[in-house]
Amino acid sequence: MGLSPYEVFRRPILTEKTTVQRDKYTDRPGRADVVKYVVEVDPRATKDDIRAAMEYLFPNAQGAIAKINTMNTPGKAKDADRNRRSRRFRPGRTRGRKKAIITLRDGVTIPQFEGI
Repeated sequence: MGLSPYEVFRRPILTEKTTVQRDKYTDRPGRADVVKYVVEVDPRATKDDIRAAMEYLFPNAQGAIAKINTMNTPGKAKDADRNRRSRRFRPGRTRGRKKAIITLRDGVTIPQFEGI
């Protein structure tokens, strides 16, 4: 493992879309319940690092991770002409992010994420 489990996760991504995604696949008759969590991870983290960190930090998720999807979003350019009068504005780039969508199977949930 390249990264420490405490270095892999940065923060959970809590938006309306991720909350709907987390609750969307439960209570479906005739189908297994799955739960999806979206977190921001270190850009150097691989899927194996994310899986190992998830199982280390949240023991009830051990063996219950169905799949992990990752996506890199590049930073956006900040235009120097927009809002020129602001003294705090500096042209440059915003930072890029890497997100991971972690799918758990069989209705397994993580209590630390449920209260948010």
